[in-house]
Parts: sequence; structure tokens; C-alpha cells
Amino acid sequence: MWLIAAPCTAQLRAVLGLANSTHSWGTPYWTEDVADPAAEAGVVDQLNYVWWLELHSQAVTLQPGTYMAQVRLAKTVSSAGQFDLNINAESNGVVLGSTVLPVASQPIDTYVWSSEVLFTVQQPTVVNIAVRNTNGGQYKQNYRFDTARIGRVPVGRVVKHDSLDTWGFANSSFFNFYQTELGGVYGRVTEGSTSVGLTWLDLRKVFAMQAGTWVANVRLRNRVGPATLQGACDLTFEAFETLSGAPLGTVVIPAAAQPADQWVVSANLTITLAAPLDVTFAVYNHNAPYPAGYQFDSFSVRSTTSAFTTYGQGCGGLTLSELYPAQVGGLVGYQLNNAASAQFGLFVFGQPSASVPLDSLGAIGCGQHLAPVTVVGAIVSSGTATVAFNLPSWPELLGYPLDVQGVVLDSTAPGGFFTSNAGQSYVGL
Repeated sequence: MWLIAAPCTAQLRAVLGLANSTHSWGTPYWTEDVADPAAEAGVVDQLNYVWWLELHSQAVTLQPGTYMAQVRLAKTVSSAGQFDLNINAESNGVVLGSTVLPVASQPIDTYVWSSEVLFTVQQPTVVNIAVRNTNGGQYKQNYRFDTARIGRVPVGRVVKHDSLDTWGFANSSFFNFYQTELGGVYGRVTEGSTSVGLTWLDLRKVFAMQAGTWVANVRLRNRVGPATLQGACDLTFEAFETLSGAPLGTVVIPAAAQPADQWVVSANLTITLAAPLDVTFAVYNHNAPYPAGYQFDSFSVRSTTSAFTTYGQGCGGLTLSELYPAQVGGLVGYQLNNAASAQFGLFVFGQPSASVPLDSLGAIGCGQHLAPVTVVGAIVSSGTATVAFNLPSWPELLGYPLDVQGVVLDSTAPGGFFTSNAGQSYVGL
């Protein structure tokens, strides 16, 4: 039950040409399929003028997990008709995550990527990326919409995510930036441009962090591996106070843990902040053997706070709730409610899946929301049933998604049973 899935298979999931998008209004407000050599897709949707801006990318089906999405666009001609734009990840009109591309980040006649929209889906979900500004009092005009991209984040539900392409590099002339790499979360990486490597590798960036305990990871790979002097080397991943330089935490990514041509995610770098602080994160090696052949992909920050999210629908009024929050080395528990006529309940633990209607079994309106792996029975008393158990004290469990759905055997139910909604616990520290 506690098999930890390898987090290193994350990659770009979709690149969507916005010339294939749908939008409010039509000609003459928009011009379709405008050729633009500066656009990544080569062809764009061009907004001429409109008071209600609403554009949706093609929809894609995403499997359970955490994702980042971005949109690439350009404000053209002048600042007239320029406004803040909302970038949303949406499913059937429900906003899963959102960010704002402010006017200050829209240079004229220059394509830019929005900041990341971060969102999590518990079941296979159809998602589109939307650009909106629905303030009807002012015209929006002269925008070109190029592409949207969606990447799967490799280390679970996150609060910050960033491409290592955007970090500062020592000896930057020895690196090629924005290299296409579909195995990267962003579809692009920074990679070393020399076969002999460097004596001084240092990349870093400053982030404004809130008070709390946070876990950070970086994702990278070495195309050569640790076998030769010009292969992999031990890398240090560190966090320190930006102003004072005081260390906050450090971990090592050893050469032995960098198999040739395989993506790796660093061990967890945990930091605790008593107050909001500017934090510099750095990846470096200041000593021989020379690092060579590296591709640097992405950076993530996760919360260590437990969380519980429900999904899917129950039937017969049966509901599932979390009794004790899931924590590494702690007690986790769940409760089934509103089971007044039932005498026995089941807690089904497994992998999220597309909901399956159970009408064919006589359970009208009931559904199965996950693929079972483990089932635990419980007696129903006073309309409720509970289950609780201790999680192992394994650091790797941080961020692990634990999914469960309830079933009660009830002679008054059509088909003889009711099912609950499903729930997903995010394991915290």
C-alpha cells in the first residue's frame, strides 16, 4: 500500500496552438489564423478590439496529478486597450487555478509567457486554458494569442513552480538556454554547452516566501552519468536568507544518484520561516570533478500542511470525511456519515479513476470513483463508521496522495448498498 511512485517521469503534457482556440465574438473583432514568424506556433488568433475578452484553448484530458499551465501572447501596436489578463485552468466552466498577467508584464510587440497557473485534479479531467478580461466598460484591443502549454509537476501539490531556465547562472556563456526538451516540465531546459564542463557551477534565484515550513526540490538530469571525470558530480541544493546570507537548509544530489540520461528530483530541502522572508535558492558545485552534460529543468516548493479534498458524488446521503489529518508518522482516519440503516461499512483505498456508474448493479445514482487496491471493513454504529491507522515515519510520504471511498451494505438501498464521495488526503509533516 505504501509503494511510492517515482516522481521523475513528469514532463510536458500539451502544447496547444491558440489559433485553434474558441473565443467570444468573431469578425471583425477577431482575425483568425494570422501568420506571425515571431509566434511559437507560427499562426495566431489576433484580437482587434472587443469589450468582452474570453478565449479558450482546445481541451485536453489530464490524469490525476498536479499541473502548471502558461499562455504565450503579445500586446501589439501600442498601450491603448491594454489591460490585466486573467489566465485560468478550467474544467466545464469551473476554475481550477488562476493567475494574472499584469499590464506591467506586457511589453509592446513582444511575446511573453504568463506566470504559472498551478492546479490539481483528483480524477481524469478535461481541462482547457482560458484568457479572460470580462470588464465590459473598456475595449481590449491589439493582442496576439500564440500558444498554451501544460506540464505535469513532478513532486506533488505545489505552491510555487519555476523553470530553471529563468535562474541566474555563473559562467552563463557555457550554457544554452531555452533548449527544446519534451521531457522537461516546461518543454524547455537549460543545458551545458561544453563537453569539458566547468570548474564553477552556480545557478540561483530569489523568492518571496511566507512564514511556515516548506519543502523545495529541483529536477535535472546528466546525459553522461557518473562514470567519467566529465560526467555527473555531487551537486548542492541550498536555501539561504537573501540579505544576510544566513543558511536555511541544504541537501546534496550525489553523483551516484544521477544515472546516465535519467531525470532525477533532489531530496527534500526543508526550511522553516518564522516570518515572511526573501529566500535565495541555489544549485551549485564549486569544485572538481567538472560538471558536464547537465540539463536543468524545474524547481518546486510544497507546503508541509496536510490537506483533504473530496471529489465525485455519493448516493443515499452517504458522505466521507477526514477524521484525522494525514501526517508522516501520525494517525490518519476517515468517517462515513448518514448511514443510519446500514450495519457494515467498507473503506476502499486505491487509485483515482474516471467515475463508473453502478446503475447496472441496481445501485441507481451511485458511482465508483477509484480503482481499489486495499479494502478495510468497519462496523456502522449510530449511522457512522470509522477507520484509523498510523502512517509510517518515512520522509518520502510527504505529499503522498492517499485516496479513499466508502461503501455501506444497506438492505433498504437499491442494489443493497450505497457509495460515498471519494476523498484525497495530502500527507503533511
